[in-house]
Amino acid sequence: MKTDKLAAIREIYESLNNNYQKSYCLSEFVTIDEMLHPFRGHCGFVMYMPNKPAKYGIKMYAICDAKTYYVSSFEIYCGTQPKGPFCISNKATDVVKRLVAPIEKTHRNLTTDNYYTTYDLAQYLLEGGITFIGTVKKNIPDIPLEFLPNKTQEVGSSLFGFQDNCTLVSHVPKKNKSVILLSTMHDEKEIDDVTGKPSIIIDYNSTKGGVDTVDQKCANYSTKKKTRRWPMAIFYRFLDMTGVNAHVIYIANNLNNPAGKKYRMDFLEELAFNLLESHFKERAMIKNLPLDIKCYLERYKEVPPNQVRANPDQRRCGPCHECKKHHNNKTTVRCSQCQNFVCKTHSQAVVSCDCCRVNNSDDE
Repeated sequence: MKTDKLAAIREIYESLNNNYQKSYCLSEFVTIDEMLHPFRGHCGFVMYMPNKPAKYGIKMYAICDAKTYYVSSFEIYCGTQPKGPFCISNKATDVVKRLVAPIEKTHRNLTTDNYYTTYDLAQYLLEGGITFIGTVKKNIPDIPLEFLPNKTQEVGSSLFGFQDNCTLVSHVPKKNKSVILLSTMHDEKEIDDVTGKPSIIIDYNSTKGGVDTVDQKCANYSTKKKTRRWPMAIFYRFLDMTGVNAHVIYIANNLNNPAGKKYRMDFLEELAFNLLESHFKERAMIKNLPLDIKCYLERYKEVPPNQVRANPDQRRCGPCHECKKHHNNKTTVRCSQCQNFVCKTHSQAVVSCDCCRVNNSDDE
């Protein structure tokens, strides 16, 4: 039952996302990591992740662009499924293989943390045309002893190891501490002159936060409502990710247009009103609406071409906008251009016969 709901919600997400996908907004660097959608309702696969701000929620594996933060693909962790078409492996290596399938042979670089990094995975991605950068756990038996933390290594030093198309580096940021990274993108011993760190670590630090940034963007401007149903919670997260992707595509399609550089808050507001415009037009045709709603929907009401749209201001009388405030000259006459109230002193009446009025209408 849960897999059927996830498949239905996934189809809705793809239909929403494809409506705005005019270009493939992925740069040469992508990253894979977990994102956690806050949820504490009744659900069999709610996860506890202490390193996330929400702590409890629904975990998703996502592959995002490290520069534009475009969500290319994602997968929801549902625990162990019964035998059938939805029974898949939840191993970190298998998750990465499924997520990178759409971008194979594109010559991009994938950045991950030590939860996914293995030598076999790096070789598999390299055969598929994708380079790899990732931190390595220190308890892996394949790591040589020289790369592990020890007292003889100096602070700030780096040790490199090369094998075929793979590079291993161990950097010492503090005493008795070391950071080990595996890379198939670098094949030289390069160290930054300013920071003293290897170029592998510099590239890793600049491309590792793609998924975390998307998670933060979804939390800043979210469509979620309080609910105890996990399908609705996932649907709200899909809408948030669709909004992030839509903004990325909009910026990519308006790089040379100064007016097209909108903040994400303004873009989401305009996007929401554009999606609701058809609903507003249908609702504006209802006659027995409250006065405040009717006044707001007046701008969406369709009127014949030969009829002037009514002014949203429904007041029958008001003070003249040309007189001073202390005069308080109230009038029922409006200006034909600006629709503001105006008194007889600051206005003039135009008299025309029926014949002239007909002739003017024929000329137009």
